[in-house]
Amino acid sequence: MFFTRVRRVGLLSIAALLLGGFVLIFTGINGLIGPAATNSNRQPLDNLVRVFRYGYQLRVQVWIAVLGIGFGLLSYGFSGTYIHLFDWWCSRRSQRGDGLDYGMYLNSQPQAPVFYGLRGFTGFLTIRYLLVVASVATSVGYKFAIVDAELGLEGTLNVPLGLLGDLWLEEPSFFIDKRDRTDGFNRAFWYQDGDSYQPPESAIMTGLLECRGVLKEVKYGTLYTREIVIVANMTDVEGDDEPIQLNGKSDWHHTQTSGSGWSGNGADVAVQYGSYRVGEFDVRWTKIDWSNANVDINSTLPVLRHLRYKMHLAVAEVARGVEEGDCSLVQDIQLLSNNIIKPWVGGTKIMRDRLWAWADSMIISWAESTRTAIGSIIRVGMPGYLHFLSRSSTNFTLRILPPGDYPFGPERLSTSRRFFSSSSSYPIFDGYGWTATGSWIPAACIFVLIGSFSVLVAMLRVYVGPPILTSWMGQHVYLAETGKIQFSFPRDELASGFTAASNGLGVLKLQKESKSPPRPS
Repeated sequence: MFFTRVRRVGLLSIAALLLGGFVLIFTGINGLIGPAATNSNRQPLDNLVRVFRYGYQLRVQVWIAVLGIGFGLLSYGFSGTYIHLFDWWCSRRSQRGDGLDYGMYLNSQPQAPVFYGLRGFTGFLTIRYLLVVASVATSVGYKFAIVDAELGLEGTLNVPLGLLGDLWLEEPSFFIDKRDRTDGFNRAFWYQDGDSYQPPESAIMTGLLECRGVLKEVKYGTLYTREIVIVANMTDVEGDDEPIQLNGKSDWHHTQTSGSGWSGNGADVAVQYGSYRVGEFDVRWTKIDWSNANVDINSTLPVLRHLRYKMHLAVAEVARGVEEGDCSLVQDIQLLSNNIIKPWVGGTKIMRDRLWAWADSMIISWAESTRTAIGSIIRVGMPGYLHFLSRSSTNFTLRILPPGDYPFGPERLSTSRRFFSSSSSYPIFDGYGWTATGSWIPAACIFVLIGSFSVLVAMLRVYVGPPILTSWMGQHVYLAETGKIQFSFPRDELASGFTAASNGLGVLKLQKESKSPPRPS
């Protein structure tokens, strides 16, 4: 009997109200329980936007289509609800003593030839027009409720230990590409002091990181890894009595350049460098005063300054910027532990002499200061030392360390590590993910309210049940033939179909115990 009751109330419209309501309720709650979102400038959107908890990866057009289905169902369901409410109210009026004014009833039908419906039941006609306006407004408004937002991500990068090789490091080479600069901001080298003209007091070399698709869901931020690096610390060598020969006839690699950063007046300088001890390389230079008649190409000049860089392995936290899937540029390095014991390897020179020639062209091209020139030598000396070590043992390689691997003993806690959860382990990402789909919080609340109201209306319609009087034409044919409709004057005015019925045309009276004839199945 329950199914018969629902069928007579309007099975399809009830189902449309329920399904459309559930779609809106799910969409609204899905947006309310999601994480907060930011705009493209990483600023919160006034805390009024949430990313969908489920389906955030779907495009905005997909969610608009889902909402379109929901509102389309509700439009159909509320159309049936209006008819049900109108029939129920007219049924109650027909059971009263004075009955139902049949002329006003006809003028209230959707197909009645009236402009607004003042000759009908204006209250119901106003409700019908409001439903039309609401349908038009929602058909446009819900499209602006779905927005693109950005996910804030922080914590351990979800990469299984067995796949850490996907975050892999290449050994730096002597080649410099357009993304590399000699001031220490590049893919592999970092200077720990900030003086832009003086030689770097300490330089750190990392491997070249390639993400290889690991950061598919990441848009921009910072990736923190824990890895083995090479450190070169500078010391000044005092008492260098060996003069510099301008003709370059010595064991040193020799080149000449000029720049105000060397001597303060833009004079030419002679630069010599090389490696003569395991894990070390030296750089020294002198000022050339060509205006002095006693200075020529065969002259020997005293050393103006002599620097020595001693290299060792260390464990460091390396912070790299991530943008659009690229994670190659180093942003910061903090040393966690040092291996000050030099590894035992055969030989003294860290690489073949001809490889030092890479530094010559770089010094001549852009070495206007001691920092850029020595930075060029560092870029050759440190990779050379790495290659020198790797020939002796595979343990001397730059690599990302998994949790629990402490090759050089206890490690200090980095500054950035203090800001992350204690449960996080390297590699750690802090930033924003790819654009995700979400909704405005006010719109999500409205969706929940409309959906809940729709479900309540469907349940109320089932509770009220089918009306005695319906708008079905067949029932009214029966009522007219059986005299239930009492006409007060001739009905010729209705013949054309384009003339509104006169008020007082007739009265429809039904007894409370009357039953409407069964509808054809």
